[in-house]
Amino acid sequence: MLILYADILFLINFSMDFLGQFLCSMIMKHKILRIRLIVSSLIGATYGVFSMIVKINSLVNVLLCIFVAIVMILISFNEKHIINLCSLTLMYIFISATLGGIMSIIYVCLNKILRITISNDGYITYSGARIFIIIGLTCIAAIIFGRLFVNKKDVELVEITVKVNNKEHVLSGLCDSGNLLIEPFSGKKVILVSEESEIGKEILLFNEYKVKYIPFRDVSGEGILRGVLPKEIKVNGKHIDVIIATTKAKNFNGCDALVPKTIL
Repeated sequence: MLILYADILFLINFSMDFLGQFLCSMIMKHKILRIRLIVSSLIGATYGVFSMIVKINSLVNVLLCIFVAIVMILISFNEKHIINLCSLTLMYIFISATLGGIMSIIYVCLNKILRITISNDGYITYSGARIFIIIGLTCIAAIIFGRLFVNKKDVELVEITVKVNNKEHVLSGLCDSGNLLIEPFSGKKVILVSEESEIGKEILLFNEYKVKYIPFRDVSGEGILRGVLPKEIKVNGKHIDVIIATTKAKNFNGCDALVPKTIL
């Protein structure tokens, strides 16, 4: 008879949900919200324990799992576009299933190698393999947690207020000394935003004669970025004269824009 411990099961489920969503954000290159990631992982872990304790019809359980996955993605990614939400959810489910299969293989292999149990009157109460899995998952989750919650003193963040087409946008900006882009004719420095963001979509609608084209080169190759000169732009309340250009990147380490450090 196998005895399941709710606290151990909760820890494993939390780590799996945490890792699954983090990997999903990396593969889909989508912004993930840190505190929301923890909250959604707690919800997923809670349901995981609940589904093991309470007997639920198999079909109902599958439907509930899908529903919980959608809720978790909504919380973590704050995605309101239905197509993007479905894509993220499907990717998360695929990653979770893959991680679950990998963990099962590791569990079986470790059990065969270790054959360590702590018995109580003939009942198997714990598994050596489970200990190693928990330690491994916890270490990986801790590393990712540390990367997500890096000391803010090491990262310079700014608030950007920009007016485009008489509409004001407030953005969070990440200062990057590697952003050396310059508009070739005016010599103005360039702030990057995602072409999928609200301001990015506005820039893409500008008439051609108002557009500024910025050549770039990176590890992926060469190309041309599309930008505009905004009516007004402030960084931390200070007026600056820069170009706003769009890029295919969906976020910049959780921020809305990538700011050249030299403009500060």
